[in-house]
Amino acid sequence: MAGGGPGTGYSIEIEPEVREWLQRCPLPDYRAVERAADRLAEDGELLSFPFSSHLGGGLRELRVGPTRITYWLAPAGGLCC
Repeated sequence: MAGGGPGTGYSIEIEPEVREWLQRCPLPDYRAVERAADRLAEDGELLSFPFSSHLGGGLRELRVGPTRITYWLAPAGGLCC
């Protein structure tokens, strides 16, 4: 999804170490993260608890069951994980 303001859809940039972790995930876990990331891309900074938590400053976490994936809003309107 293209970047934009709250609720308009965001693109997600995945850091190499997160991409490597995703490649090693069992398929059910991968699908759960994929669904959560789709929701994050749609809602961006409006995604709230229990799906997302603010950690301080610009850092947030995507909550997928017991898994936590840190992310931040990029200045250009994207998300970085």
